[in-house]
Amino acid sequence: MVKRAKSYPTRANAKKFEHEPQITLSCWTDGYKWVKLNKEIISISKEDKTVYYIPAAGGVEITEKEVNCYETCRFNLFDTYKSVYLNIWCVCLSDNPEEWRTATCTCPAFLKNYICKHVIRISIRLKYCKPPPEAKNVEVGTKRKRGRPSKARKALLLQ
Repeated sequence: MVKRAKSYPTRANAKKFEHEPQITLSCWTDGYKWVKLNKEIISISKEDKTVYYIPAAGGVEITEKEVNCYETCRFNLFDTYKSVYLNIWCVCLSDNPEEWRTATCTCPAFLKNYICKHVIRISIRLKYCKPPPEAKNVEVGTKRKRGRPSKARKALLLQ
């Protein structure tokens, strides 16, 4: 079920506001690339939600000890706090597949846009959603070119 934008009914040039975050093509592409890499994550179930711990850096792996420290440690120095909280992103996702857009993440991009590539990554991996075909056009390890993506050419013609 897709919710549409609502507007104020009394004015002619009314402002629209969204009830769900808009997902950009670059977020879809990043999420799809990450799923293809098949990286390890740590998940912990809590009541009707599951919390997924994702390493913030590309090649870094996280351990159970770091996750436990993330949840329970008290820090004496800001540097130790920073080293723990900026190396792990915590995605909290409902067990209901219909509510994947309401997931939360601790990364700065989520705090700004209310959606991030980490939420999309986990949702694609759990098969709660499917990325659009345009997101699958870019090879893993390459960046998308500037501009609008080209449409598919007709089959059986030389390109």
